[in-house]
Amino acid sequence: MSKGKFCKKHDGPKILIFDIESSPVVTYIWSLRQKYIPIEMISENLFILCWAAKWAHKKTIYKSKLPDFKDAYKKDKRDDKKLLEGLWELLDEADIVVAHNAKGFDVPMVNGRFLFHGMQPPSTYKVIDTLQVVRREFRLTSNKLDYVSEYLGFGRKYKTDFELWLGCMSGNKKAWNTMMGYNARDVSLLEKVYLKVRAWDTRHPNFGLYVDDIEPMCLACGSKNLIKKGTEKTLTQIYRRLKCKDCGHNNRGRYTILDKAKRKTLITNAV
Repeated sequence: MSKGKFCKKHDGPKILIFDIESSPVVTYIWSLRQKYIPIEMISENLFILCWAAKWAHKKTIYKSKLPDFKDAYKKDKRDDKKLLEGLWELLDEADIVVAHNAKGFDVPMVNGRFLFHGMQPPSTYKVIDTLQVVRREFRLTSNKLDYVSEYLGFGRKYKTDFELWLGCMSGNKKAWNTMMGYNARDVSLLEKVYLKVRAWDTRHPNFGLYVDDIEPMCLACGSKNLIKKGTEKTLTQIYRRLKCKDCGHNNRGRYTILDKAKRKTLITNAV
């Protein structure tokens, strides 16, 4: 894939929205109340069942599941190396990746499987964890994607239970098709949630760093449709405050508007 458009209006970072589904850890236990499980009692480790991903503002959802690789799947139903190669290519191309619980699960999980299979790290990218954004910026009844998506009016995830995972792990074709639909639905909802909350994200990567353009633009979405909204004062500086009329993000001008003499006085006093 070649570097494309972030959206119809602007060149910019390639933002990958993705989600993975993994197997459970299979263990031996002595009791249902057992809290600690020694590693010697692990029968099967985690592996990735399937993944789905899309570029922000694009229609196509890329998806892949273990049975797609017939030869490898026939030999070992837990072999996710071929499955991971496609996801690796997308991550390698991305400038920014978005996932719900990205930093707590999705990114370290895929990195762990890359490591297991002797694969090199993909090119570096910034991570936006929508779970952390929601926890940091809002107080909602639940921070789960299912709840946040419904709360924002986008609908809910598809209903599933553990039987679906058991069906996939036993090779049931219908279960695999259902799992793939569930996975793709998560990605579709995730993009909508991300685009809705990004204006509130005070730690969003700077869009302007990915664009060869000197005109002021929104940090979060790249829009040049900005209006002046007063000033923002730090300990020693005053900056122009700019509001994005497209996404609503609050931006700050790059340069201080404080005159040199006043600036020198404030800096001296601060020291």
